[in-house]
Amino acid sequence: MKHKTKVILFIGIIIMTIIAGVGTYHLVLHIENRGVPNKIYEDRDYIFTADREVFNWGEDDWASTSVVERPFINLDSEAINELNNRLEALFDDSVSTNETSTDEEGHRWWRFSGLEYTWFNNDNILSLVITRQDGATGGGGWLPTHEVHNINRRTGELLTSRELIDLKFTSTTEFQTNINRAIDNYFENQREWSEFRAGDLATTKQNLNLDDLLIYINRRGNVSVIITAEWSDSYHGVGIVTLELN
Repeated sequence: MKHKTKVILFIGIIIMTIIAGVGTYHLVLHIENRGVPNKIYEDRDYIFTADREVFNWGEDDWASTSVVERPFINLDSEAINELNNRLEALFDDSVSTNETSTDEEGHRWWRFSGLEYTWFNNDNILSLVITRQDGATGGGGWLPTHEVHNINRRTGELLTSRELIDLKFTSTTEFQTNINRAIDNYFENQREWSEFRAGDLATTKQNLNLDDLLIYINRRGNVSVIITAEWSDSYHGVGIVTLELN
């Protein structure tokens, strides 16, 4: 009888240990995932197009199309909610810029604006790259403007450019070495198109601001940086260039 009691007691201890272990496991999972933001729409991707407008402007040989897209970041956090509101305002502003007018002589004029985006998901980092192109008939297209947002998918917080640099490089010095090398290579490759000026290269490097850098992680998992390349000649002027750092 005593032996049977010991066996029952032993089995009971094993069962209680298993139950306690399972409970601890689920508790740890709950603690680890407690701060992870949920998707707002479970059946949609992390970033998707919420609105899209297409405008046809110009005529004959000057006919063209402007596409205006509004990206929506599908994460429920305070920082992302604020960003989505700003992106909606940016979309509305771009849409309202597309307009047609007629002058006193009966000539039609167009102001146009396009807003498009691309995004990447790497190691729980979402990178959203937005490009806006404005222009007008008679004046052509102006230089595009860009904005970049990097999001920690595990926290729903936005990453600064320096925080992204810290994630991808061992030090700021390593990043600076890589970006300077990429700029050198870019200007070297442009030699056949334009006279090389050392001042242009130096100005381009000096204008980099690590606190306000258009930096993101591309589809290959490498860091890309959008820079303004300064050219003092009449052929290039100012160029918007995307550099990939390996």
